[in-house]
Amino acid sequence: MLPLLVLGCFALAALSLLLPSVPTQDSWSWIVWGREVLHFSLDTTSGSSWKPLPVLFTTVFSVFGDAAPGLWLLVARAGGLLAVLFAYRIAAKLAGRGAGVVAGVVAGFSMLAADWLRYLAHGNVEPLSAGLVLGAVDRALDGHRHQAAFLAFLASLGRPEIFPFLLAYAVYVFFRRGTRRVVIAALLLAVPALWLGGDWWGAGDPFYGSSKAAGFKERQQHRAEAVARSGSAGKGLTVSGTPGVGNTLKGAANILMIPTEVGALVGILFAWRRRRREALALAAAAVVLILVVALMVELGYGGSPRFLFPAAGLVCVLAGYGVAELSRSAGGGWRSAAVLALVVAATAPLLVTRVGTFGDRADDIDLRAQLQDHLDQAVEAAGGGDRLRSLGHARINPSFSHQLAWDLNVPMGDVGPLVYPAVLYDGPQTHVSPGASPRIPSATNRHVKVTRLAAADDWLIVSVKQVPASER
Repeated sequence: MLPLLVLGCFALAALSLLLPSVPTQDSWSWIVWGREVLHFSLDTTSGSSWKPLPVLFTTVFSVFGDAAPGLWLLVARAGGLLAVLFAYRIAAKLAGRGAGVVAGVVAGFSMLAADWLRYLAHGNVEPLSAGLVLGAVDRALDGHRHQAAFLAFLASLGRPEIFPFLLAYAVYVFFRRGTRRVVIAALLLAVPALWLGGDWWGAGDPFYGSSKAAGFKERQQHRAEAVARSGSAGKGLTVSGTPGVGNTLKGAANILMIPTEVGALVGILFAWRRRRREALALAAAAVVLILVVALMVELGYGGSPRFLFPAAGLVCVLAGYGVAELSRSAGGGWRSAAVLALVVAATAPLLVTRVGTFGDRADDIDLRAQLQDHLDQAVEAAGGGDRLRSLGHARINPSFSHQLAWDLNVPMGDVGPLVYPAVLYDGPQTHVSPGASPRIPSATNRHVKVTRLAAADDWLIVSVKQVPASER
């Protein structure tokens, strides 16, 4: 039964590709790196921070050429759906199918939250990591140690803060009968090898990605200052707040609703009273994971609320367990029905508000898809990536630089600095693409020659060549 349910999640993810579907900066980095790994030319000095999990997939997907971005989106979205499936299964194991249904519904509506939906739609790794973490818990509860360890291993390749939990589980099962110690040891050793090995190969420094990520807080402060200086805030363009523990926890509240958090607390109380070790272990894991992410913020890392998606999945499970136990403690019959009715009544207004955010976020996703599709059309109208690459160095709104690197089949570091001869890609500056487009020289500028190459909707592509002093 479980294999069919997992296959169903992938089928639904495949159907979702019929909707507007494009990666964003982080996902494009992994897609480009997958192609570079396939051709033994990995360069991680530009782009996002190195993550082994997505690149394991995108390396294989690169064999399929232009289908690679869509295949990665399929896997990432399937991971988010698997989080819902396993939330149901875990809660059902703890307190029956009713608890499972509550946990699944809570997780499903959490996916409609602003941040969760955006990251799920654009192929970020955190929804997939949440699905893998919950899958590992499900397999562990069923006694499938090696399956649980392998899923936790994959989750650790997507989010480094998951690795301590894999290590703890490995210690727990290592000396138990039936455990293949070689397998567990190999998984533990592979995590740091893949995290450090990618940057060692691609940047010559195994800690390059960690150093880049640790400077996030400082870079965010510089961005905020730049927005203030340029007056971009007056155009509706903003930058997220400086990372901090408070901002991280506040952002996490956008993932889960207050009734979910209350339900989880009720679940913890029941688990404590009834000595349910499994539920208490899940609660402890969620709390520790939140504390780890908060500590990362203090060390200079981003601390985005999306890092808490695996913890949010565990909270959904505990909420399902809490509601089920609360209903059961009422004594059954009309009393239990009344408890459930009160829970629904308290949650319904917030559900309506949460669904309302779906439309706004869907509009943002659609806008981003349009902008990227129009850029692809402009590239094709200009003769394709090979021709544009031969005409000069690419410069574009930074929000689209990684996508353009994929289109032109160049390292991400080759897109950005102004180097003549240059090809400039002038596109719109919006709230989903806040970076500024390169300035196209005036036609009266005698130092350069500007040639129009193509246009598509709001995109204009021009080549710029310096004019020798003797010809000015």
